[in-house]
Amino acid sequence: MQLPQRVFFFRRQASVFLSFATLFLVLACTPKEPVSLIKNLSLKEQQTVTHNLYLLRCSSCHGVFGEGNIGPNLSDSYWLYGDGSLASIESMISDGSVKKGMPAWKHVFSKEDIAALAVFVKSLKGTEPLNQKAPQGTKIDSKK
Repeated sequence: MQLPQRVFFFRRQASVFLSFATLFLVLACTPKEPVSLIKNLSLKEQQTVTHNLYLLRCSSCHGVFGEGNIGPNLSDSYWLYGDGSLASIESMISDGSVKKGMPAWKHVFSKEDIAALAVFVKSLKGTEPLNQKAPQGTKIDSKK
């Protein structure tokens, strides 16, 4: 009767060891910085990937066309934070706003991807999609 208990004990030890080994490999192979999705792509490919990133991660709050949903309208000239410059848009994407429920994406997207998303968001200004959310924030001159 001792043999089955020993076999069970060794199986359990092996299972625990494999669990820790898997966890170690996952942690060891996880990059310190997010990997860029657009690096080394052509301009057209970068635009496509950036648009898909927006659709995947941003459109649930800001609308497919930037018209606003839970989050603010990105197609009008009003800003809740910042001055509408690329730097302020990048900062908002990167750092988010806990107060308004905007997540910080700096641990998910690389700096290149955030910069590309900021350019995409800026390109939504003045597009006038259907069913726009009412303006929020301060009206900013669109020349920035």
